[in-house]
Amino acid sequence: MSLILSVFLIVLCIYSYLNNKYNILLFLLILSLFNDIFDFGIGVALKLHHFIVLLSFPKLILYYFRSVLLKKYLKYLLFEFVVVLLMGVVFVYLLPFNDPYANSRLYTQMPEMRALISSIRIFFEITTIILVINWILTNKINLNQIIKYISIVLIISVSVGVIDFISGFHIRTTIYPGVVVQSDRVFGLSGEPRSFGRYCAYGLIFLLYYPNANVKKIRNYGIVFSIVGLILSLSASSLIIAIVGVILYMLSQRRIKSTIILGFALVSSIVILNTNVIFKNLTLSKINQVFALNESKLSYEKVSRDEPFLFSRFEVFDRAALNFFFHYPQYLLFGVGPELISIPASPYLTASDMTIYRAGINSTPHTFLVNTLSRSGLVGLILMGLFFSVILRSAKIKNQRYFFGTFLIMSLMVSTSLIYFFTGLTIALILNNRRHSLMINNKVRTVQVK
Repeated sequence: MSLILSVFLIVLCIYSYLNNKYNILLFLLILSLFNDIFDFGIGVALKLHHFIVLLSFPKLILYYFRSVLLKKYLKYLLFEFVVVLLMGVVFVYLLPFNDPYANSRLYTQMPEMRALISSIRIFFEITTIILVINWILTNKINLNQIIKYISIVLIISVSVGVIDFISGFHIRTTIYPGVVVQSDRVFGLSGEPRSFGRYCAYGLIFLLYYPNANVKKIRNYGIVFSIVGLILSLSASSLIIAIVGVILYMLSQRRIKSTIILGFALVSSIVILNTNVIFKNLTLSKINQVFALNESKLSYEKVSRDEPFLFSRFEVFDRAALNFFFHYPQYLLFGVGPELISIPASPYLTASDMTIYRAGINSTPHTFLVNTLSRSGLVGLILMGLFFSVILRSAKIKNQRYFFGTFLIMSLMVSTSLIYFFTGLTIALILNNRRHSLMINNKVRTVQVK
């Protein structure tokens, strides 16, 4: 971000924290989580929501150690993080990978810095769960505010995206001085159209599952704007995860009115998108590749002669990681540590991708499943599965359980920081319901004794 905007946001966060303005902090947290350009550009890629977590960090650590229930819910997630750290030590210092692109990488892209930066970022994301739980259980924020602010942020993101597109991306170049943007697609307040579309997809599903009479009007506007943002993003992955989420929502709710409205919205969106040249030539071809059932019906480039057909359905960074594990399955058990997969996976690109990434790849896999497999292997996947299953089993209210299950399925397809925010929200609501139930039971017992 620009220096002026960065200073303004930092001062606003500190002022809000010192004066207990948690409504402002919540809005800024959601703004950052649903828009990924609010980055301070500091060594660890510190984002606005990370800074908000950092402000509350000492209190959150004390809160965690004092809460027995919180330790119960987070133990498997923390075990997975320990595995990630251990693998980082192993593959940075004990058994480092040979990197033919080492001379072309920046200092922050070298194994030592890559592992350090990624580990700090993961720790901040995990702490976001504790932050949301703490804020809700100590009555600093509530569910109505979250619904309201997510709706407002979606409306702002889509509106600014449209204005930015019409003005030739003047807003983006103001936020990031010196950045040149040339595109026929809408970015919103995200780094790329597909990120913008994915945030709209996640926001749409959340708002569908959490209706509330107190914020009904703004929520409805949020739903409309999220659908508009999805269409404008022209992102294949965003549309796929949105369709999956909407279908799961309709199956879980079984409401005729909602099914008709959402079905009409989906059909209308497809009709509108089919009139767009970019969608027909680029987005639709990607969707067809993902859903193709027969290899013979699809023309595509292979990474190697024996590459499984399934791998071609993934984006370049995920595909490279999967091909690495396919040729070196011994790394599947524990993974290769925090954000280190791109080093050994860099050679596993198609010839076309090689012309683009001549100095090797530096990004991690974009799907949560492949990302977790890369950093902590099958052990990490099992630990994460146990972590999420504990939450799902504890969610007694159907809407909470259905939303979290739907969101998890969507998140397996795309890696996102929102998984930590919504996980924290779900745990907080579970614990809040548990607290209310205990209070009611205690009152009943008191009445019976009298």
